[in-house]
Amino acid sequence: MNNQQVTLLTHPGCFGGRRARNYLKNQRIPFEEIHWSEIPSEFRNKLNSLVVVSPTILVGNRVLRGFDSDQFQQVYHQQVKDE
Repeated sequence: MNNQQVTLLTHPGCFGGRRARNYLKNQRIPFEEIHWSEIPSEFRNKLNSLVVVSPTILVGNRVLRGFDSDQFQQVYHQQVKDE
């Protein structure tokens, strides 16, 4: 992963991905967006899953499937706190 804490994996036109992207931008949380078709092998290994869920959000070492703002905030704030 790059030096940013959050990576958004999504498909073009994905409603959940659009919601997650807008949320991250509105909260001014830096993130990298990667489309599933362009996912590097290092991410595939990290996800350890054959099932593609869009969006998938990586926060540090945590993998969140789908987008729930409350769940994201809990995981994100824990990640920031642990650093």
